[in-house]
Amino acid sequence: GEKAQIAVFRAPDLGETGNVPVARVLEALRPHDVVGVDTAGLTELSVTRASRVIGSTEIRGRIAEIMAERLRITGVNNVALTLDVSLSAIHLDPSDSGPLAAIRVNVDPRGGRFDIVFRTSGAPLRITGIAAEAFDAVVATRSLARGEVLRSGDVVIEKRPKTEMQSENLRDLSAAV
Repeated sequence: GEKAQIAVFRAPDLGETGNVPVARVLEALRPHDVVGVDTAGLTELSVTRASRVIGSTEIRGRIAEIMAERLRITGVNNVALTLDVSLSAIHLDPSDSGPLAAIRVNVDPRGGRFDIVFRTSGAPLRITGIAAEAFDAVVATRSLARGEVLRSGDVVIEKRPKTEMQSENLRDLSAAV
């Protein structure tokens, strides 16, 4: 009835599950004159708080979009990011359906150093790191000895920051092999 809206326990954090013994729930309901509850033999309740999950890949993608625009890099896939801390998924209120919005962006265009603060339904999310233009480069998949013959499985194409590139870097697998 009307007592269904009375909060007796704190909800778990977004995306988390909390467990409460049924005896504690009944104890918390007594002061509100809720008695005679049929527990159907339950001994514990589990409550999971719904959330909208934004994964680290989506966060990195949003940072790359911002950096491509600010550093005038053609294409989001041509942005190499080095973050100061590893990213993990964040949980937002399910009603927060909008895009991950940056409320503050500071970028040093010479070195690519950035400091971005995203708005979330919880605490703001601050991410710092370095962004640079990236190009395809041939990279060894294992340690190679001088003069060793390369085979096709010894090299792959990876995006590398422009600052790591030299003018003679190979960008074609067949040319490297």
